[in-house]
Amino acid sequence: MPAWPDGTKHFKPAYVHTREELKVLIRQMNAERKAVQDRLRGIPHRASSTRRSVRSGST
Repeated sequence: MPAWPDGTKHFKPAYVHTREELKVLIRQMNAERKAVQDRLRGIPHRASSTRRSVRSGST
């Protein structure tokens, strides 16, 4: 939940146009929730955006 400047938390409505967008949004929210839970448990969070795929160059 987003926190306001006074520290209170409020729900933020989510609007999507397609079922696929909804599925992506749910995956993102679940990942964010898991990251918060892991942080509270003291488990370091590994962001998927930091992973790099190694490609072999073809010549």
